[in-house]
Amino acid sequence: MKRVLVLGATRGTGQQIVAQALDQGHEVTAFVRDPARLHTHHERLHVIHRSLATVSRADLAQFLLNQLDDRTYVRKIVQLGC
Repeated sequence: MKRVLVLGATRGTGQQIVAQALDQGHEVTAFVRDPARLHTHHERLHVIHRSLATVSRADLAQFLLNQLDDRTYVRKIVQLGC
């Protein structure tokens, strides 16, 4: 099982990614501004109610470090300043 982070999970493409990831047995974290617009409920779906506009790069990087299995990859992203 992999962990998947979906930004924009309440829109068309995001909803499809969430559904497909759950169908494939993955654990999904959805970043959403309005949880009421996310109509999927599942034991492996974790919803974070927050706008990305209010999240600093440092907070997002820390979140990724806490959530993802491949910490080396995340550290490279942080070092590049992406």
